[in-house]
Amino acid sequence: GASSRGGALKTYAMNRDKFQLSMGDAPIKNCPTCCVGGVPCTWVCCQVYMRYQVLNHVNPGSGWDNYVCCQGYTGKCCCFQPGSCCESTCPCPCMTLEA
Repeated sequence: GASSRGGALKTYAMNRDKFQLSMGDAPIKNCPTCCVGGVPCTWVCCQVYMRYQVLNHVNPGSGWDNYVCCQGYTGKCCCFQPGSCCESTCPCPCMTLEA
């Protein structure tokens, strides 16, 4: 229930680590990405680009090697199972569909 979620979030509430750029400063400091990401026909491209950047920030030079659809957080649903959606052979089309 709600009390278990509060306990899980307590770990993050006391975290002293900071991002290099706050969410409030992001639209100003990274204006092109925010502007392009606000145009409906470019949302997908921005999502694919940002996911690629995150994957390579966590594991530099990995390309799409560590990509898993929905980050592996969603469970199996009918015939959809993250990690078995051809991510290893064609990650860009999978990410485009996810976005």
